[in-house]
Amino acid sequence: MGYYFRDEIVAQSRALTLLGYSGERIATELPKLFPGEEIPAERTIQGWAKELRETALEEIRDAEVSISRRMDTIIHDYLDRIEDGTLKPSFSQVMLGWGLSHDKVTRTEESRRAHPVVGQAQNVLIVLNAKPPKVIEGVVVRDNERV
Repeated sequence: MGYYFRDEIVAQSRALTLLGYSGERIATELPKLFPGEEIPAERTIQGWAKELRETALEEIRDAEVSISRRMDTIIHDYLDRIEDGTLKPSFSQVMLGWGLSHDKVTRTEESRRAHPVVGQAQNVLIVLNAKPPKVIEGVVVRDNERV
């Protein structure tokens, strides 16, 4: 059975971690904050810091996915409005959008060349997510264009 420390000591250690204190410095600060009490070793403090970072990173990753999906919807709506003529973007907005999308495509292509297996997996996902073509009177139409 492991040794447990009071919640206040663990909380203070985590708070100091969030303030950027090293495990070594936290180990020297805790006895000042909790005189006469058992204080965790630096290794224990570093373990708590690692757990805190992992939890924070997981929450950040979850938020990034959610934000990315929301932005995709907003951008698609924005592009639809441009295409139907209800929105006239400025030249700088168009160039910014082009730059962002161009950078993304370039990075994706560079990643595929550097990591071919990942690129192949992305290609499989693209095919699996692709919309099937529509056939209208013997003419194949994909994305509203004749193929």
